[in-house]
Formats: sequence, structure tokens, C-alpha cells
Amino acid sequence: ASFDSYSGLIYSDFRDKEPHVIEGFEIPNSWYRFIGVDYGYKNPTCVLCGAVDHKGTLYIYNEVYQSGMRVSDISTMIKTENAKQKIQLFLIDPSTKRTESDGHSIVDEFAEYGLYFTPANNKVDAGINKVREYLKLGADGKPKLKIFRKCQNLRTEFQIYQYKDLSIKAKQNNPPERPLKRNDHAMDALRYMVVYVYDTPALREKQED
Repeated sequence: ASFDSYSGLIYSDFRDKEPHVIEGFEIPNSWYRFIGVDYGYKNPTCVLCGAVDHKGTLYIYNEVYQSGMRVSDISTMIKTENAKQKIQLFLIDPSTKRTESDGHSIVDEFAEYGLYFTPANNKVDAGINKVREYLKLGADGKPKLKIFRKCQNLRTEFQIYQYKDLSIKAKQNNPPERPLKRNDHAMDALRYMVVYVYDTPALREKQED
């Protein structure tokens, strides 16, 4: 399907083909693996699996995108899918650390099932800019972010994720640009992961070798 009719696309540099989208391959055991989660129940939960190679390039190699999943279901799925992998970090929307009426948070509930999440940096504008940097093609014609072809929901959201359409009066007042809060679950999970790689000195040093 073509998404050319969407105006105000946030990631207009993304192309649903090489070099941004690539065929899958077996991730080497020596690469840094981590997971980003945008949690929802009525809205879909998006789980993205990523790996960073020795040059600092981020590969998104798997996704789960489903609504109606309980924390226990998500935890079992993550542990089952990654049973043979060494996942070094679990990132999640920081709002899940908020305490509910029973005194527990979503992060606490995940911990009860053996998954210990780190609240991600959720500064939206800065995160979007960093994702754009990772989509930009370098001197070698390759981006710092590559997505396995099977990650269909992530690829789709890239092509429909857009800014709110402002009225003429609003535009004259130069309000801040804000993404539409829809079709963004994979976009949020991805942003957590890109920001982490960008802001982690040890991983950036590899990138700059």
C-alpha cells in the first residue's frame, strides 16, 4: 500500500525498503540486545527487540503488537521469545512507574513476573530528532537504524505517523509541533530505544570507531 497521501509526516526520510528495511538474519551473540515496550491494554502493547552491532548501528529484529494483553501474558511472551538470548536491558514508558490505587505500578507488576524494566527517556521532541538522525544516510549510504522486514507494524507506523494539523490562526502563533496521539505505539517504543543508544556513551563510542 502507498502512504504518499499523508501530509505532515514526522519521519519523511523513512523509506519502506533498503537501506532502512532489510531482510532478517541471525543476530550475533556478541551484539548488545535490548527491548523497548510501549504498554497498553485497550490500546496495543508494542514490544520491540533491538540489537546494536560493533559499529553502533541499531537493528530492530522483532516485534509484538497486540491489544488485550495482561502483564502476565506480556512477561511470558517476552521470556519465551527470548529464552535463548541475553537481553541486557528492558525499557518502558516511564508513565508505567506511576503508582495505582493498590499501591503498585505496572513496572512493579512486571517485576513480580521476573522482568525488571528501566523507565525510558520520554522527551518526545528530542527523541524524534534523534530518530531522524538515525534514519539519515551516512557517507556510506547507510543509516544507523535498520529494520527487519518482518516488523510490519513498525514499518506501517513510520509511514503514517504525523503531526497535528494546525488551523491557520494557530500557525500564525507558531505553536510547538505535536505528534498525533494515534498509530504511535511502535513509534514510542522505537524512540525509547534510539534515545538510549544515542545517549549511552559506551554504545556511541562503538558507533564512532
